Parts: sequence; C-alpha cells; structure tokens
Amino acid sequence: MSRALRHLALATASGATAALAWFAGPAAAAPDRLSLATAWICFVLLCAALAIGPLNVLRRGQPLLNNVLRRDLGIWSGLTGIVHLYAATGVVMSPAYFRDYITGPPEDPLPGWAGWVGTGSILAGYAIGLLFLWLLAISNDRALRRFGRERWKRIQRRAYIVFSLSVAHGVVFQLIEGRHAFWLLVLVAGTLLVVVLQWRGRRAVGASLG
Repeated sequence: MSRALRHLALATASGATAALAWFAGPAAAAPDRLSLATAWICFVLLCAALAIGPLNVLRRGQPLLNNVLRRDLGIWSGLTGIVHLYAATGVVMSPAYFRDYITGPPEDPLPGWAGWVGTGSILAGYAIGLLFLWLLAISNDRALRRFGRERWKRIQRRAYIVFSLSVAHGVVFQLIEGRHAFWLLVLVAGTLLVVVLQWRGRRAVGASLG
C-alpha cells in the first residue's frame, strides 16, 4: 500500500470512529464521547507502532532504524492524541469535572485522593500532548536528514515516554471515572503486549550481537 493510501485509510478509520462516537448519544455528552474515542484510537495506534520494531527483530533478526509504516502509525497516533487533548480540555473545564476530579466527590472514601491523582493525570495528559507535538514535528524525511539517522532515532524513542505516561494516564481515568472493567482489561492487555514484544525484541537483538 502506498503512503498516500495508508494515510487516507488511517484518516478515514479514525474520522469515522470519532464521528460515530460524537453522534452515538445525547449531544450534551458528545465531547466526552469524542474524548474517549480519540483516546482509544491514539492508544491502539501507538501500541501498533511500538510493536512493529520488535516484531521485525523476531522475524528477521535485526532492528529497524526507520520504518515508514511505523512512522505513519505514530503520526496518526499523535494527531488523534492532540484531538483527544483538545476534546478532553473542553470536558475538564466544566464545573462538574472540577468538582469530581479536583476537589473529589462528596462520598470520596479517601478525601483528597481524587484531587492530587486527578490533577497529576491531567498534567500528564498535557505533557503527552507536548511530546506528541515534538515527535510530529520531526516525523518527516527533512528532519531525518537534518538530525541524521542515529540522532533522529534517539529522539523518536521519546515515544516510549509517551506510551508510559499514556498508560498511567489511562489507568487513573479508568479508575476515577468508574469505567467498565472490560476497558481496564483492554488497556492492561495492550500494555502487556507492547512490553512483552519490546522485551523479546531486545533479547533477540542482544543474542544476535552476542
């Protein structure tokens, strides 16, 4: 598949999923549904991007310095992550959100926990957004030529920081918002998949070098 067709497919799939979420219920809750949908799209694409490298090592015995499919998946993960940040910011600014996540609900069993945990997770979300903007800015051939392959690759490894913060951010909000256990299991399963693949890939690289 050409890059143009792949970008079109990713844009169509992401846009259609976001649109379905937006129109799936009452208009008043549409921003919240859009926030959730784009968060999951971002996470799935990020997991897919981070899985490509170790899968290639396990199949061919050598790491990838630059892979166009991985880069394109990362680009759309970043774009949907930015949309999620924008949509979530609109939700965050509501009085009800501040009451439940900053000061904690009245029935809070551990007063104050929702405040510092929720605030920390919100700040982590903005940190993820800034890192995504940075990675998006250098996800092109011009930046690759300017920095050189090795340095460009080292910068791109900031994606692991994005992934770690995203997992922590997602777990906190699944728990605070009382989402169904199924979605928490999906989050944990995706995380474990990436971690196991990365671990196996690094072992394979170490074995080949040894």
